[in-house]
Amino acid sequence: MWFRTFLVVDFFIEEILNVPTSYISELLLNKYHFNKIDNIYFKGNSDSLIYLCAHIDTFNKKLYGNLEDEIYPLDIIVDENKIYLNEKRRVVLGGDDRCGVYILLELLEYSDNFFFFMVDNEEIGESRRINIFDKKMFDGKIIITVDTISNILIPHKYDDNFLKLLKYFFPDFKIVGKRENRFSILDYIKSDFKGFNIGCGFYNEHTNKEYILFDQVLNTLNLLKRFILSFKNV
Repeated sequence: MWFRTFLVVDFFIEEILNVPTSYISELLLNKYHFNKIDNIYFKGNSDSLIYLCAHIDTFNKKLYGNLEDEIYPLDIIVDENKIYLNEKRRVVLGGDDRCGVYILLELLEYSDNFFFFMVDNEEIGESRRINIFDKKMFDGKIIITVDTISNILIPHKYDDNFLKLLKYFFPDFKIVGKRENRFSILDYIKSDFKGFNIGCGFYNEHTNKEYILFDQVLNTLNLLKRFILSFKNV
């Protein structure tokens, strides 16, 4: 079991975390065959009830422009379950939101039943470009963004029944209100939908003290899989 976990962590670091955004872009287009309009990558069944989203850029793009490849393998330290960056470097680790990217890619096998989209330049405010899509396509959907810290869950446009549903499927998550001065793509979608932003295991985002607890990444992945599959035939 430990060896399998090691291989998963190694893949996450080498293929998702420790690469520039341009690499993720090529991965989505060439390996996973996403479509792209403007800065939005998308794939799956847009008629489905569940939409999943994340963003592929990290805060390094805001800090350094295109110098995201300043992160080198020797800078990343893995201490059992914890992944962190040598604090002498000025870059951030990038768990925000590469943890979300990893989770969505792991769920891609269900893309016939769900709709996935990923956004570039989220950290510089370009999530608002989601409105290039007809807002009616989001009406009545459950939209989940995998883009917040630790194991918190932030509901968006919900009622009491939806809140009960979230508590049932995510019993270990702390349900909280919107974080001050923190926005997600859900804030830019001008439609009648229900949704939430779910924590995916990163902490201290936007700083060089950022770290990832990988067991929380896997926990979010497993619980999201259970949640979305419960709507598979809806």
